[in-house]
Amino acid sequence: PEGERHRILIAASGGRDSLCVAAAMQKLRDDFMWSYLGIVHCDHAWPQDEGVPDHVRAFAAQRKLPFILETAAPGAVAETETAARDWRYSCFERAAQKHSCDTIITGHTLSDTVETLVLNALRGSGSAGLGAVPWTRRLTADLQVVRPMLNIKREETAAFCRAAGIHFLDDYYNTVVDSPRNRVRLEVLPYVKRHFNESIEDALARTAQILKADSEYIEAQARSLVQSARVD
Repeated sequence: PEGERHRILIAASGGRDSLCVAAAMQKLRDDFMWSYLGIVHCDHAWPQDEGVPDHVRAFAAQRKLPFILETAAPGAVAETETAARDWRYSCFERAAQKHSCDTIITGHTLSDTVETLVLNALRGSGSAGLGAVPWTRRLTADLQVVRPMLNIKREETAAFCRAAGIHFLDDYYNTVVDSPRNRVRLEVLPYVKRHFNESIEDALARTAQILKADSEYIEAQARSLVQSARVD
């Protein structure tokens, strides 16, 4: 996002992806003249998350960025991907409104796009569900989510952090094979990479982009036909 009017919050979990994008955004701040750039961290209050908020707070302080902490009541957020995501996005909306921000930056990567494609394919999704994760989306009329790293792999964000001396945390809940996404990430994709295609992430990312373009074209044609029918 460009322009002085933008007030931006970076969603930081403490992992490689979010700290990578936070460091990059901090370096770009003067070039783009954003009027506000802060970090928001959502603490689910899960047992294995102890110490994570302090780590993100220290990262923000080192870079002289405002730090906003949203904390759930113990047991309020179920330890599932869907419940955690829904709660985080409600936190983003609340924090953005409080600090008059119009943009949330997340650390989603090409790897996330690939995992989503595989999961949706296994559920039998059509081209819309199999298309690439969108670079932007609206949360509300006044708040957008921007994902600037969708062409970067997770292994590349880790390499960036190591080269920059950024200490990141590996989320315990991403290492346990107890959810479909984690199973795809930890078992399915590594198996395919070993036995079928070493460049599986690149291949599936291209497929996602093609399907997204196909879906957008079909939707545009359908809208045009509907409009023509109304005029006639």
